Amino acid sequence: MSLVYRSSLEGARLPRFTSVLLAAICLFLPMPNARAQTTEATTTTIADGYQPSSTDWPWWRGPRADGVTTSQRIPTQWSNTENILWKAAVPGLGHSSPIVVHKKIFLTTAEEEGEIQSLLCYELETGEQQWSTPLHRGQFSEKHRDNSHASATPASDGRHIFTAFGNSDGLFLSAVDMDGKIAWSNRVGPYPSEHGFCASVCIHNSLVFVAGEALQTGFIGAFSCATGEEVWRQPRTPDDEHANYATPVVVELAGRMQLILAGWHLVSSYDPLTGELIWENPGPADVNANCIAVEDPYLIVSGGYPQKKVICIKTDEMDGVHGRKVIWEAVRNVAWVPSPLIHNGRLLLLADSGVLSDLDLLTGEFLWTTRVGSSAYASPIQVDDLFMATTRDGKVTVFKSDQDFQLVSENELEDGGGNATPVVVDHKILIRTDHSLYCIGDDQHL
Repeated sequence: MSLVYRSSLEGARLPRFTSVLLAAICLFLPMPNARAQTTEATTTTIADGYQPSSTDWPWWRGPRADGVTTSQRIPTQWSNTENILWKAAVPGLGHSSPIVVHKKIFLTTAEEEGEIQSLLCYELETGEQQWSTPLHRGQFSEKHRDNSHASATPASDGRHIFTAFGNSDGLFLSAVDMDGKIAWSNRVGPYPSEHGFCASVCIHNSLVFVAGEALQTGFIGAFSCATGEEVWRQPRTPDDEHANYATPVVVELAGRMQLILAGWHLVSSYDPLTGELIWENPGPADVNANCIAVEDPYLIVSGGYPQKKVICIKTDEMDGVHGRKVIWEAVRNVAWVPSPLIHNGRLLLLADSGVLSDLDLLTGEFLWTTRVGSSAYASPIQVDDLFMATTRDGKVTVFKSDQDFQLVSENELEDGGGNATPVVVDHKILIRTDHSLYCIGDDQHL
C-alpha cells in the first residue's frame, strides 16, 4: 500500500509569527531468510549525496546518530542573562528535539487549542520564525501525562523534513519542503495509543524509516523520501499489554549496514534496503523507549519496562542459529528513556531517576556513578571533551569524564522544562524548554 489517506491539510501553511517524551513502555516473526512485503526497493543515495555539514544536526542524536559532535567552541556556563544569543517563543508543547539543516532550525509542536500538530522553522542566526506548517488538526491520540503530542524528533535529507505523528488512532508520516509546503502526507498504519507516539524517524539511502509499535499491532517500514511510497514493511509481534517506543537507527556493524530496533522482548537487525531480517536476540525488556548506541562491532541496548537491563552485543560473533553474542549485562542504574552514549571505550548511562553512570564498554564494570537530578528523559550528548546531561526540571549539568566524574557547571533557565535533548551546531547550543527555544553562545566563540 502506498499514498494512503492524503492529509486534509496538505499544502496548508500559517503566516509567519515570532513567537521532547515519556516513552514507557511477537505471532509472526520473520526468519532470517524471509523477505519483507516489498514494493520497488531503492538503492539511490540519500538526497543525491546530501552530507550533513558542520552546521547541520539533521536528525535524532546528530549526524552519526550517536549524540556526539566535535570541533565546537561553546560556553560552559549560561543563565537567563548570560550567553543567551536569542530566545524564541514556541507555541504549544513538544518534547522533540530541534534539528538544523542549511542554517535553519526545524521543530515539531502540538497545540491543545484546536488539537494542531505542526512543523516550525526558525533562522539559526536570529531565532526569527520563518513559517509554521500545520500537519494534523483534531483527534489527538491518548497519551501519558508526562508525554507530549509532538515527541518524535523530525529528520531531513537536505530537501525535505520528515515528521511522524500519532493522530486519530493512526500513524502519519509526512514530508515538508524547506519553504514549509507539504510534499506528501500519508497514514502509514494504525496506532491505537497507550502513552502516545514518540519514536523518531531515521533516513538512509533515500528511504525514511518509521516504527509503529502500538497496542496489539506493530510494524517497521521504509518509505521513499521523494514520494512517500512504501518500499517495504515488516510486521512486529506486539507485547500482550504494552506499546513500544524505541527509535530505529541505521548503523554499520560487522561490515554491513543494519537497521536496528529494540523492544517487545527482542533486539532486531534488518537490511535497510529490503527489510530482510539479518539477526535477532532476546531482551533486554518488554518495552524500550530510547535508541541503541554502537561502536563497531559492539551494540548497546538499554531498557526498559518492566525489566531493567543494559546489554552489550558483539555483533560479529554468532550465538546460536540466528543470534549474536551478548558479552555482558547490567541491571542497575539502567537508562530507559535517555539513550546511551559511547565515548573513549566507555559507556555513559543517564537513568530516568537522574543517576549518571560511566561503564567500561567491554566489561560492563561501573567506573563511577553520581546523581545529577531527580528525573531525566533527555539524552546525554558529548561536545569534544565535554558532556551534557539534562534533567526534567531544566537543569543542564556540564561535566568531563576521565577516571571519575568532573563537574564543570550547572545551568538553568527561567523557562523550565528539560524533556528535549539539546543540540550543538556552529558553536551554538540549542535548548528547547516547555515554551521557548534558546540559542546559547558567546561572541568570542562565534
